[in-house]
Amino acid sequence: MANRIIYIIILLAFSLNLFSQEDDDFAGDGTTKMGFNFGVNYNLIRLSRNNNSLYSDSVDLINISNSAGYNISMLFYFPISEKISLKLTPGLVFIRNKISYKFKPDGSHKENLNQTIVPFPLQINYYPLASKKLYLMAGASYSLMIGNTDKLTIHNLELRSNDFELEAGIGFDTFNETVIAGPELKYTFGFLNHIKPSETMYNDPIKNFGFHRITFSFNFL
Repeated sequence: MANRIIYIIILLAFSLNLFSQEDDDFAGDGTTKMGFNFGVNYNLIRLSRNNNSLYSDSVDLINISNSAGYNISMLFYFPISEKISLKLTPGLVFIRNKISYKFKPDGSHKENLNQTIVPFPLQINYYPLASKKLYLMAGASYSLMIGNTDKLTIHNLELRSNDFELEAGIGFDTFNETVIAGPELKYTFGFLNHIKPSETMYNDPIKNFGFHRITFSFNFL
């Protein structure tokens, strides 16, 4: 699925030149617009061990594997001034990670963390150039994990579902009289610790467990 999304994004990147016009005024009517956003993400786990764990002598290693996921969301655009706009992009983020435990003397356990996240991000776009095509973005998001799409693996690791995130990025808009579209690259950092307090051999050895990710996407308005 991730490969298909990448192919679609590449095709759309080439197609943007077909309707881009240099002399148009970006969002010149100053009205609220609605559209959608989709793209790919690379989610990373921040993990630190609990040195005072009850299972320090039992858990030898905890390894993490990260891979690409994808995302799709609604897009609501609110122009504030000639150089500033607000953007609300609630949607779905599908992340793909793995965590594996190695127990002494020779035990092991692996989990696929293929989580579905519902974020509610509010972003501010700043257009530093007169053409209003290039923009810098910053914002915050409250998000919820609503489930793991991997139904085959036994999930012993217990995680909190909510997170608070800060985002920053850069984007570029191309447009004609009716369509605004363009790529966006952003970094998202989650502040909350997802690990639940639990005296199990899966939770207790972990002190902090958080997410951060890089997202490349396309906006269509």
